[in-house]
Amino acid sequence: FITVSIGLVLADKEHYSRAEDLLRDADHAMYCTKQRGRHGYTLFNHELRRNQADQLALEAELRHALENRHELVPYYQAIVDSHSGKLAGFETLVRWHHPQRGLIAPSVFLPMAEESGLILKLDRYMIEHACAQLAQWYGSGRIDHAVCLHINLSSAHFHDPGLVGWLQELMQQHALPVGTLHLEITESALIDVPDVAI
Repeated sequence: FITVSIGLVLADKEHYSRAEDLLRDADHAMYCTKQRGRHGYTLFNHELRRNQADQLALEAELRHALENRHELVPYYQAIVDSHSGKLAGFETLVRWHHPQRGLIAPSVFLPMAEESGLILKLDRYMIEHACAQLAQWYGSGRIDHAVCLHINLSSAHFHDPGLVGWLQELMQQHALPVGTLHLEITESALIDVPDVAI
């Protein structure tokens, strides 16, 4: 079964002087349709225009946060072995402490990071910080070397030929044992680009 997601724009002279702007807003309206479950249409309106402006501002602020070392913070969720009760590892989650907006939920900024292409830089940023933290915990004796790190990875990394080499260098830099870093991907990543995923 084939379905369709449509974004519509009314070309008024008040807001549009270039075809590119019409296409941008129609594209935005189409993505809104997809977010609401697909198979339908969305008419671009004033509220979407305001939301779009806010998204663009948020994207610019995320770019700044990736340069500003204290806004994006890794949170560590413990993974416990149910049989022994011992700490088996940590899942690393990103949180954004925005200086004006406060704590921004990942559900707000991660889809925007995916859409803008910033997800590659964001993931690398988080992997770097998490590996440094794990090495620090190992060095201080707070955890043993059996404890590993789990990090969610975007499917966009399948198109990054430098990822594996970069990860190897990072592991060597922090003297992390082989098998310490567990990269987790969603099933949709395998479906999106099956040939590359294999």
